Amino acid sequence: MKKLLAIFAISLGLVVSAQAQKLTGDPVKDIKNAVSKRPVLTGDPLADIKNATGSSTETPPCTFTAFAKLTPNNIVPFIQACAEVMQADSQAALTSATTAKDTTAQGCLTPGTALITAAIGTPGVPAVPAVPATATTPEIPAVAAVPAKLAGPILIFQKFREFVMSAGLSNCNAWVNTTIASTIGSAAAIPIPIP
Repeated sequence: MKKLLAIFAISLGLVVSAQAQKLTGDPVKDIKNAVSKRPVLTGDPLADIKNATGSSTETPPCTFTAFAKLTPNNIVPFIQACAEVMQADSQAALTSATTAKDTTAQGCLTPGTALITAAIGTPGVPAVPAVPATATTPEIPAVAAVPAKLAGPILIFQKFREFVMSAGLSNCNAWVNTTIASTIGSAAAIPIPIP
């Protein structure tokens, strides 16, 4: 498996390097340039893919653009930093998008909210001690504590995979970018008086 991922990283490195540089028009020279710039393998498949693709390990800020910036390298730190902060806001935004019939927002927020909700897990419930019977009430038995069920890195990665497979990443990019493009277009149409 590690060899397969490493080969994948090499091939991505060639593609990324070839796309990132200007092509000369000479195929032999272009291939030599791409091969000379391919990344050195470290033996760590995730690090090799990161080096080959430039995938960020920076945790995106806990803002509306975060879903569009998720990668396998930053998903766990992002969830740990932002899930509880963004869960209620994400759910409210999804409800608003559903009401407004905003399918692009729904395509981003539905899997994004599911990712955050699953990652938060279930909080624990403390034990409740028994209450002895009185002359007017019966005895109430003790209730055992219920431990918290928090998501680990494997579940978080699986939920990220489901997010990507449901086109969440591309929908979130469209959700953010079309809003920004529309805003810029509207601002350009506003006449500015010249004194």
